Amino acid sequence: MYLNTYRTLKDGFFGEARFPNQRIAHYSSFAIWNPDDTTDLSVIHDLPETENEKLGLKSSVVIIGLNGTGPSRNAGVWRNFHSTGSRADTRLKTFFNNPFQGAYMTDVFKTRTDKKLSLKNIHHAELDLNFTLLKEELEILDWENSPGHLMIALGNKAYELLKSSYDVKWIWHPASSKTDLDIEDDIRRLM
Repeated sequence: MYLNTYRTLKDGFFGEARFPNQRIAHYSSFAIWNPDDTTDLSVIHDLPETENEKLGLKSSVVIIGLNGTGPSRNAGVWRNFHSTGSRADTRLKTFFNNPFQGAYMTDVFKTRTDKKLSLKNIHHAELDLNFTLLKEELEILDWENSPGHLMIALGNKAYELLKSSYDVKWIWHPASSKTDLDIEDDIRRLM
């Protein structure tokens, strides 16, 4: 990932008028964790400006959940997917030390934080807004032009929403009742 892409994601705001004054980095993160403390974001925040390439932040791999939950949205830059006490966020460390480390992570829905989101309650206008926001993120990443680009959906609901618009692969959602081994097997299947 180029430094200007990282900075745009970190410091930029969504351009969509229907979603004003919302920082992109409050809704996204990267698949990088401190192995000793999954909530420690220094591994992302303290990047020396010349080391993005060395750490392997990726524009080519995008991991997408359905929607963020809990307080991560207003907790700061890159906090999404790195919450304290979240079983799912802790299990996401399975992306550490494999080819997907450093992947960009985001959610389909930026407008919802429902713990168990029912897609039946989503109106077309809200779906359209959220796909517009996702498309904006993918354009900043230049994802479609990245060699070997890959989109990974976390869980079936995200997969079902994305499959008609993107070539997407899926894995069990980290909050599912599947074992850690099941999730690790899913990730290995994609390698």
